Amino acid sequence: MCDTFTAILSPEHSFFGKNSDRHPDEFQFVYLSTDPVREFQEGPVQYEKKEYLESSFRLLKELFPQYEHPYSAIISKPDWIWGAEMGVNEKGLAIGNEAVFCRGKNQADGLLGMDILRLALHNCQDVQEAVDFITTLIEVHLQGGNGSFKGKLYYHNSYIIKDFKRAVVLETAGDRWALREVEGFASISNSYSIRDDFQETGRQDR
Repeated sequence: MCDTFTAILSPEHSFFGKNSDRHPDEFQFVYLSTDPVREFQEGPVQYEKKEYLESSFRLLKELFPQYEHPYSAIISKPDWIWGAEMGVNEKGLAIGNEAVFCRGKNQADGLLGMDILRLALHNCQDVQEAVDFITTLIEVHLQGGNGSFKGKLYYHNSYIIKDFKRAVVLETAGDRWALREVEGFASISNSYSIRDDFQETGRQDR
C-alpha cells in the first residue's frame, strides 16, 4: 500500500507527504524539472519500457504540444515514465496520486495517472486549475495504461491536490470523478474514500 496525506493546521502552517510502494528493482529519483519541454523532447525515460512508449506515451506525445508547461516543479518519478508520483511546483501546488480499483473498464492505452499528475504540475498554479485540468483530461482522453514496472497493473487514480489556501481529494473511475474538500486533514490509499461526502462530481456524456 502507498499513501498520500495532507494536514492544514492554520492558514500559515500545512503539510503534504506521500510514500511509495514501487517494485524493488524500479529506480525512482527526485529532481527539479526547470524546462519540461526540453526534457520531453530529449526523451522522457532512462529505462525504456516498450509497452509504455507504444501506448500511453504515444497519447501523451499528441497532447503535450497543446500546453505551454510554464511552471517548474520538484518531482519524484519512476525512471521509465515521463510522469511523476508526487511533486510540488514553483507556485506551491502539490499533488500526489494513488492507484484505485473499480469494476469499470481499464483503457490499455489511456493516460497514466502519473503523466496526468506531472502535466498538471507544469500547467496549473492552484487547486482549482489542477482540478479543472485533470478532470478535463480524463473526461476527454481517458486514463489507463499499464502502470507497473514489471507485470501488469491497470488502475484508476485518486489524488490529493493542495496549494497554500486549500486542499481537495479527487477520486476518479474512467471518465467519472468526485471531489471532496479537505477540512483539517485527509489521507488516501489504494481504495476509494469518498462516499456521500463529496462536494462535486462529474463525467463526460458519450
